[in-house]
Amino acid sequence: MGVLLVLFLAVVGVLFYDLWNSDAEERQRLEAEERRRREELDAAIFRVRQIVSEARDASLSLSSLLAQAYLDSDRAELELRERRYSPFWEAVEESTRQLYAFDQTLDRIASLKARHAEQSSPLGDLAPKFQLGIKTLPDPGPVHQRLIELYREAQTNPDFANIYELRRNTAVLIKGFTSLGQAIERLGDRVVSAVEELSRQNQTALGSIEDAVRGSASAAAEQRTALLAELERSNEMSESVRSQLREDATKRAEHERAARRMLDNIQHRRRPTIWDS
Repeated sequence: MGVLLVLFLAVVGVLFYDLWNSDAEERQRLEAEERRRREELDAAIFRVRQIVSEARDASLSLSSLLAQAYLDSDRAELELRERRYSPFWEAVEESTRQLYAFDQTLDRIASLKARHAEQSSPLGDLAPKFQLGIKTLPDPGPVHQRLIELYREAQTNPDFANIYELRRNTAVLIKGFTSLGQAIERLGDRVVSAVEELSRQNQTALGSIEDAVRGSASAAAEQRTALLAELERSNEMSESVRSQLREDATKRAEHERAARRMLDNIQHRRRPTIWDS
């Protein structure tokens, strides 16, 4: 009887041991699965966060790009009045290139918005919202109109028109346009339409270049302060998130400095030199 009891207890012990091991393995499997899901979720949120950061970075650059186009058109007008033919066309080309960069930045923001919508959909309320972080977008209409007027006035002058024709083979063409004149005539309408749509979608006001540059500097400073504060409380965040916060804060500081320099350039009506960089 004693032997049977010992055998019975041994069998029961083995069964309990197997059950306990099985439960422990199942718990470990479930915990590993939960960690994997959590890591995947964190990674998905991080990717959406990066998209928002890139969109904010791009939106902060819009006012500086348009301000540079304005300053170059200012220089072009001076060259026109003083009858300096090639410098005039160089200034017009540079202003148009800045307007093109403005157009490309608007395209990039639109692309980022589409990516955000796609990648944030599975995350629901956990996804960071798509917000540009600025209150005023610069209105490109006046710069475009000024470029058209300068171009058309110059074409009525035989000397300026001849230099324009001579420069056709050496001037840098803007992608998507067959000539500088075509870019000037058509590019402005495109960017005006795009920025109005961006303004409507994000409930952002359209304002003068100076107001937009000033607002961009303030927005960059506010974002930098918020990012540094978030970094201070990010002890439980992954190193990749902390690294992104530091990088974003650095970029916002650079945007603020660039915007304030550009504001000074506008107020003094001077084109930045290499010493301003």
